[in-house]
Amino acid sequence: MNFAVELQHVTTEAKYLEQLGFQIPELARNVALQEDKYVTYVDGLKRTLERYDETLAFFNAPEAELLGDHVRELQRVLKPGAKRLNWSSLGDYITRCHLTITKMESLVNQIHKNAHDIELLLKLLEQADLFRAQPLGPGGRPLEAKEYFDCIDTNRNSVIGILARKYHAIGPLLTEVKGLVVNTNTSRSSRLKPYYLYSSPHSRRWLIYKNLELFSRAYAAMRPSSPSTPFSRQPKSSRRHL
Repeated sequence: MNFAVELQHVTTEAKYLEQLGFQIPELARNVALQEDKYVTYVDGLKRTLERYDETLAFFNAPEAELLGDHVRELQRVLKPGAKRLNWSSLGDYITRCHLTITKMESLVNQIHKNAHDIELLLKLLEQADLFRAQPLGPGGRPLEAKEYFDCIDTNRNSVIGILARKYHAIGPLLTEVKGLVVNTNTSRSSRLKPYYLYSSPHSRRWLIYKNLELFSRAYAAMRPSSPSTPFSRQPKSSRRHL
């Protein structure tokens, strides 16, 4: 903004000089009578620029690309402020700017809420343990190999069922984001590709890596339950089955 600070001083001086009985120019008198309106406009424009900067700073790169059309629309509404505006048009201009920024803020907050929900679901996928088994059998005895793997299978089936429900819950959240941005009710859109890549990192890959490591540790810790039972971690080729 290029409001001269001296204008505020002139209006204040003109008001007090008139109260003291001095004759002042008609133009200065009219400006002094609108001092409150002037201060309101200045504060409104300053707050408009602050909210604009705060809103754009709230984006990350994928969100900025996702909301590109909305950002351009906001900039179109603000663009007249880069030109000369008279006092009669400032009020409407500030109102339009604040309404558009409020709409943008609401959109960004909703997208961030969905992104937070998606992130929580993805963390649940990454933290899943498919090889959790009770360490000991009845009476505190070590588990037989068959008991161990039966326990692993039971746990894995239970966990996978839960993970499937969590994973399927991500789709509606992404569809909701697309509906907010491009006003459609499907999750397919090339415009959302960068956002999909950002909001859906390689959680399944990390799930596999983590559980392979867990299984490797559990396998390395296994011991034959009976000294008379031969146990080999690398069976002969004749005993391997596909």
